[in-house]
Amino acid sequence: MDTTAITLTTIDTPLRDEQKQLLLAHANGATNAEIAKCLGTDLRTVNYLNLELQRTLKARSLPHAIACGFMQGLLSIGKACRTFDIEGVSKSLCCLLVVLISFQHVDDSMRLRTRLSRRVESSIETSRLKEI
Repeated sequence: MDTTAITLTTIDTPLRDEQKQLLLAHANGATNAEIAKCLGTDLRTVNYLNLELQRTLKARSLPHAIACGFMQGLLSIGKACRTFDIEGVSKSLCCLLVVLISFQHVDDSMRLRTRLSRRVESSIETSRLKEI
């Protein structure tokens, strides 16, 4: 199991060492089968340990237990893990949206000019034909 992305903190916690390791394994994406293999036990035992972990953290599910681990400061994101600058991403998306809308506006006005020029050309041809 790769446990470098998310790490345990050193704060005091009501969790036993086994529960801390179980929480860390789940937070890093390990499956129950992988945890069972690592612990040298069966899936039934891992499921029991999961329920015990959920009860201790007062969580309704394993994802909720992981969220509780972060909220209570038991888990932290390691330095090797990449995070996104949400503000920068949202600004970039807004700029891209403005550019796309501008291109659409230019495209619409070009179509309008093209249609107008065709109308003008056809009216000139019509007036020439009338003269002849």
